[in-house]
Amino acid sequence: MGTENTASAGSRNGSNPCSIAIVWREILRGVFPIIGRLALLTACPVEDLTEWLAPEAARHALSVVHELVWRDWLQSTLEAQQSDLQSYWRHLPCPFEETLRVWRDSRPYLTFVPVSAETQEREYFLGQMELLISILDSQHIPQPANSGRLADQVLRLIQERYADPHLSLRSVSRDLHVSEGHLGKLFRIETGFTFRRYLRQVRIQRAISLLECSGHGIKTICSLVGYQDLSHFTQYFRNATGTTPAEFRNKQRSQSAKA
Repeated sequence: MGTENTASAGSRNGSNPCSIAIVWREILRGVFPIIGRLALLTACPVEDLTEWLAPEAARHALSVVHELVWRDWLQSTLEAQQSDLQSYWRHLPCPFEETLRVWRDSRPYLTFVPVSAETQEREYFLGQMELLISILDSQHIPQPANSGRLADQVLRLIQERYADPHLSLRSVSRDLHVSEGHLGKLFRIETGFTFRRYLRQVRIQRAISLLECSGHGIKTICSLVGYQDLSHFTQYFRNATGTTPAEFRNKQRSQSAKA
């Protein structure tokens, strides 16, 4: 999601940026598909956040983040929306055919629309979802058995080696004895993400954990998660969370002091 505007959007809506960061940390961490985020935000009870926020503040923060994620989906291209839905469905416990049937018949996505959505936006969303479901149905072809195993190996290698600044699709494809182009295409089909984007998400999530739970300096954390350039790390972190690493840590400390 394009969260570089999260902090400013939260301020315009009268939300404390720290409360928005808590929603991202506690509810959306590790969830990359936009549709998956909308599903979680819709189902999240306020009680899940009352350890950190007062009930009214939690409700407002959930509403603001829901609106931000919703806007992100509306601004996506049809191709991006299709990739996003595919990625979300792959991580659901049901087989594809069962997921297809439920989404076509019961339309669970109806609950994803925020209260603030305009009629035209709601109609666009519903129309796009019906179109996307039809496209996925028509394009569904069972993948070869080894394709999933290869993607799983890539995911495992990313988790094991994200701290290596030289980790790349090329180095992984060399280790797995697969062509770089083939592996990149397969990984995107299986996960909905490019190798680079997924690696960046993993590194930023690890950086968030280190900022919250360790006493390491920001330069050290930058290195521990695989970045050699502090300015690049800061830019990627801001794009993912809406704040710089220093601002994020200061807000966490301030929140802990108030608790």
